[in-house]
Amino acid sequence: MKTLAPKVRQYAKYSLWVVMLICFFQPIRTVQAQGFEVCIELEELPIEQLWLSLLSANAVLLDVRTLGEVETGKIPGAIVNDVEGRKFKKDIEKMKLSLDQPLYVYCRTGRRSGQAVDSLLDMGFERVIWLTGGFTAWSNANREIER
Repeated sequence: MKTLAPKVRQYAKYSLWVVMLICFFQPIRTVQAQGFEVCIELEELPIEQLWLSLLSANAVLLDVRTLGEVETGKIPGAIVNDVEGRKFKKDIEKMKLSLDQPLYVYCRTGRRSGQAVDSLLDMGFERVIWLTGGFTAWSNANREIER
């Protein structure tokens, strides 16, 4: 019986490390809300597969590239709001979106959309989907482009 306790303790220790590693690599965002922490899972979707996802009627497709980049085209139905522009947050607020409304976000390759995702989560949006790969992956997959 004495030999069982150290093995159980060792097993529990290793299990805890495995759980911690899994949690570390999961895209989870913790935010403060009225004095307690809330975990929001960040959803990621390869942009080439956007057409496979079921965009709900109230979902918003947000292109966060510059106007110069958008001149080459955009995903049909996307709303353009440059994340590096000074009015990004104000323009989002003017849209009067519901905080639980799904927001699909993309840029050219994925870097700036990550910035936008952080800003949107900080603003309290609960359903932010980061379209990885960006417009480059969308156009390379020969998907429809709106000019």
